[in-house]
Amino acid sequence: MRTIIKKCACGKDFLDTTRNHSKTSCCRSCTNKRNWKESDSAGKYRLRFNNTIAHGGILNDNEKEEIIDKLQTGVCDLCHEKKSFRLLVIDHDHDTGKYRGVICSRCNILVGFLEKNKNILEQASDYLKQYSK
Repeated sequence: MRTIIKKCACGKDFLDTTRNHSKTSCCRSCTNKRNWKESDSAGKYRLRFNNTIAHGGILNDNEKEEIIDKLQTGVCDLCHEKKSFRLLVIDHDHDTGKYRGVICSRCNILVGFLEKNKNILEQASDYLKQYSK
C-alpha cells in the first residue's frame, strides 16, 4: 500500500493511505465536518436513538423529547459543561437498558468505570487529598 499526498478542496495537503486512492478526496477535518453537518440533525438524533436501542434500551416518547432537548442544548447532565453534539451520548444502564440522561463522552467513561468499580471513587478522593497538601 502506497501513501500519496493529495490536495484537499480547503487547500490542505493530506496523506491518502487507503488502498483505493481515488475514493479519498478530503482531509480528515473536511471529512468530519461533512459527516456531522448541522443540517442533518434529525438523522443524527435517529442514529443516537438506534444506538441506544441496540444496547437494549427502550425509549418512550417523553424520553425521546427530553433527549432531543438536551442534545440541542448541548449541556452534560453530569459535569454541566456545554459540549458539541458529537461529544454527547445517551447514557443508559447496561443491565436494565433504562435511560439515565445525556452526558459528555468524558463523563460517560467515568460513569462506566465507576459502575464496574464502585469503591474507586472514595479511594480516588483519599488519594487526591493525600497529595493536595
